[in-house]
Amino acid sequence: MITEDPGLHLLWYTDKIYIKPLPQYLMNYAFWKHFLSEATPDLRKAALGYVRSYYYLVLHHSDFDIAIEKKLIDRTMDFAELLYFLRSFRDIGDDAVTPRYRYGELRLSRLNFFSRIYRFELFYNEVYWRYDYYFAQIIVPIVYIFTTVSVALAAMQVVLAAEQLGHTSTWTAFISTSQWFSVTCLFLAAACIIFFPTMVCIFLVREFAYALSNMHQ
Repeated sequence: MITEDPGLHLLWYTDKIYIKPLPQYLMNYAFWKHFLSEATPDLRKAALGYVRSYYYLVLHHSDFDIAIEKKLIDRTMDFAELLYFLRSFRDIGDDAVTPRYRYGELRLSRLNFFSRIYRFELFYNEVYWRYDYYFAQIIVPIVYIFTTVSVALAAMQVVLAAEQLGHTSTWTAFISTSQWFSVTCLFLAAACIIFFPTMVCIFLVREFAYALSNMHQ
């Protein structure tokens, strides 16, 4: 998805990734020398980080063909010339760019979530503008909770009903089967309640540890 907003550059959501096209003026030596040399340090660092990201995006001729097809770079640009230009940004360290460009692509859904905590905004960037998408995100956890609770309640009712029948010779096998099957369903429901949140926590801790380990690289 082509975007002209630098704040969306290299943000991805499901099967889409936003990329800002590389303008020609950022490949002009005079522009860097006369304009960006006198710009604020943050603006210069942002420009360095933005162009450096294209060094990692266009590493091979196939990347160049895709960039031309998606109109991310000018069609008059030669692959060898572009590669020679981008290689000058290869050795730029993370200290010379803004914190955003110390990382590669970022998940937009994660930014939307944390924007509610740190920026007190509902979204970092609105993705969908239809109500059914919002309800689809809410319905899945509600259905999961409702199904798990329903299974647990049904199992408990079977246990209580089996106890009320009494241990008669006619119903002994059925009562015993109902009891152990109901208890098994209760254990399975409890396992589901514990398993999925635990897996989410493990994934979050794993990603957080990975981010910390690569923060200063």
